[in-house]
Amino acid sequence: MSRIYKDNYYKLLVEYVVDAVKDEVDAIHDRDGFREMIANALHGVVENEIIYTAHCREIVEEFDYDVFQDHDTFGRAESIEQAAYACLWDLCYSDADDFLFDVMEAVGDETGEMVYFPG
Repeated sequence: MSRIYKDNYYKLLVEYVVDAVKDEVDAIHDRDGFREMIANALHGVVENEIIYTAHCREIVEEFDYDVFQDHDTFGRAESIEQAAYACLWDLCYSDADDFLFDVMEAVGDETGEMVYFPG
């Protein structure tokens, strides 16, 4: 897998999540609420990324994702779409704190306000 492809895809997913949440972040007052909002936004973003089977195959191939593995969260994929979903989810949540920080930072850059939740 190309590291550039992975990094660019990660940045693209962060950008899409930021677009989905930037107008709602003021309604969130704690870290758990933010985490939930981000997870819901990421779900929608990833769902949009796996609409086409050919794109799912590209994702699985580029990330060298084992479609037969038993995923910790989702179990074993029953389709190429489910495998691509788990692959993209793992891309973002392989280090959840880094992903959340990247989204918080990007939301802050986009809105001009610092997003911070103590704890």
